[in-house]
Amino acid sequence: MDTDRICGAETVIDPLADYERYAAPDWDVYGAEPISAETLRFARKLIAALPNTLGAPDAAPAGDGTVALEWVMDAPHKLDKLFLDIGPGEEWRASWMLRDRTFDRVLGVGVCDQTKLALEQIFDDLSS
Repeated sequence: MDTDRICGAETVIDPLADYERYAAPDWDVYGAEPISAETLRFARKLIAALPNTLGAPDAAPAGDGTVALEWVMDAPHKLDKLFLDIGPGEEWRASWMLRDRTFDRVLGVGVCDQTKLALEQIFDDLSS
């Protein structure tokens, strides 16, 4: 998650600022599903629980009513891409591809201590 320092204080920048505008059906004029308030609340909660070992993700609204997070790493990092799709509601899916083209994924629901541990393990494994 991006942060700024102002007079020694750290402020967190919300990567989903203004995403409430995607709550309307057809927000992209191509038939996009709305991103619900529940999905946004959960996405912000999950983002707050993410380790920062891979840096801040790029975030984008998705036409299926979800929030998409993406990390694209530069070589020589072993990780090529990591995707974290959040929603609808409290569902999340992480999928990644390594530079050797190995692919894996994890599915989850909600945020609890086990979720945080699982995400820390995934991020640690992918950052080594």
